[in-house]
Amino acid sequence: AVLFDSGDRGLKRVCGLDVSPLRTVQEDLREVAPAFIIILATPLTFSIAEGIGLGLVAYTLIYAGTGKAKDISWLVYILAAIFTVHLVS
Repeated sequence: AVLFDSGDRGLKRVCGLDVSPLRTVQEDLREVAPAFIIILATPLTFSIAEGIGLGLVAYTLIYAGTGKAKDISWLVYILAAIFTVHLVS
């Protein structure tokens, strides 16, 4: 039986390119947790947009919950609110 075809090799290359920047993620948990959520949610939801949306909402909630709410741009709050409405509905 053939386990992998040519389409799988392309997917492996894209995933390998996607995971390589993780080596440079800082030790700050406020940035690591949303990145991990994006990496986990993207394949589980079968949607890049929803994975990024979940990560953006998590990023906003984590920063607001740790008292660093002023470090986030107002545009991030608007995008997080839009993604929250989209994900809830």
